[in-house]
Amino acid sequence: MRTGLETAAVLLLLSATVCYAAAATAKHGIQAELDSIVAVIPAGGPHNEMAMRASRHWRKGIKAVYVAELPPTKERILEGRRHNEFWGDYPDIWDEPWGRVHRPFDSRAAMAPFVAHQLLKREGVDYKWMLYGDDDTMWFLSAVLDLLRDYDSELPYFISDMYYFSAPPDQQHWRNGMLQEGATRCLPCNVTIPDEPWPLGHNWVPPAACPCTKELLCDKDYRMWEFVREPTGRWSKHNCTAPWEDDEGDYYKKWMYSIDGGSGAILSRGLLDAIDHEEMERCVRNHFVVYGGDALISHCIWSAGYGMTQPMQSYFKPHVQMFDMGRWERRPFMNMLIDATEGTCNDVCQAQAKWQVSKHIRSRYFNNLDATEAYIKAVSHLHDTYLIRVGHALCAEARQPPCGLYS
Repeated sequence: MRTGLETAAVLLLLSATVCYAAAATAKHGIQAELDSIVAVIPAGGPHNEMAMRASRHWRKGIKAVYVAELPPTKERILEGRRHNEFWGDYPDIWDEPWGRVHRPFDSRAAMAPFVAHQLLKREGVDYKWMLYGDDDTMWFLSAVLDLLRDYDSELPYFISDMYYFSAPPDQQHWRNGMLQEGATRCLPCNVTIPDEPWPLGHNWVPPAACPCTKELLCDKDYRMWEFVREPTGRWSKHNCTAPWEDDEGDYYKKWMYSIDGGSGAILSRGLLDAIDHEEMERCVRNHFVVYGGDALISHCIWSAGYGMTQPMQSYFKPHVQMFDMGRWERRPFMNMLIDATEGTCNDVCQAQAKWQVSKHIRSRYFNNLDATEAYIKAVSHLHDTYLIRVGHALCAEARQPPCGLYS
């Protein structure tokens, strides 16, 4: 005969087992999706430590690859494995003529996804999607998961909705802000196009394409053509479809749109499988026209044959900016999350909170890197609170991971 205390203990144990099993079952679908995502973070110097610690607040345990200038120590590798982190390296370039156009670390920033892809293949680590941004870019995984369910990772995708105009260094006055409506890009073909009217004010309607290739975009976007007087005397698409290489092997281009590195982009496994690593490296090391790692990777992915894709959510809702909201001050951004959490903001605010995929924290505006990390932690906590309020599956169980896992 069991005593009343023993019976209560058995019932408590059974209840805990059932609750744990239910939580594990409920989390299985989300966890499988999280396991398919990896974040790649170019980091160097003191930013290594900040990027590593700060990302653990928003990563919710997803894999991360840090690409530094120097090879990692054994201690760094062992510590990283405890947090699902990997370390790769790629040298900065200090030689001329590179230094006349680029910063030394631009090469590493541009090559980081491809270095990470090779590293994960060597380690036998599978993934479907790669989140690519700066060391002070944070990602909101609820929106990332909701977005990527409509996409096939085996197709080559280069996804963003924050675009800059990439011009040569002597024309940097052209690179003065987001030019989303005019950017040469595609819309995804495997999602349902809403019945609502196409947004007014768009001066160019992107084609729906999977994959988004430069051949298709060159055919659709007449702005990329040029008039050839001799010998044909007619418009030509050669300037768009050519491999952008001169007789000496240097890559060039008159103009092009690119992603913004701080806002980030999502790259599919299919894209990284489709582009030859050595050809990408050759393009990056011989491109002396555009400035910045974000412009370099955009130009060289284009040279490899692929363009950018804008999500439907922001194209048909122009008030929604998924990849970074722009140069907002820190307090208004947090106030937006607070209002969304309290349910006191309008439909525009709620849509922005739901579909906020990334945020560029802009660490240079903080007094020090510790303050940057503290801000990222605060935003991550606040966003978790918002997800719990709206009942998102990522935080359906407030006391269970992944919400608050590294708090």
